[in-house]
Amino acid sequence: MQRKLTRGRLLLFVALLMTIASGLALRHYGYAINLPFAVVKYGDSLL
Repeated sequence: MQRKLTRGRLLLFVALLMTIASGLALRHYGYAINLPFAVVKYGDSLL
């Protein structure tokens, strides 16, 4: 039981890090790949 709980928390932590990284990447590279202003500005905030 303890092992399953630890694995679940690890997966949640990885999902958290991926969400943060996606938001930062969108903010940094969004204009370079010609995404609209609203997607870049509000997309990373949504993430």
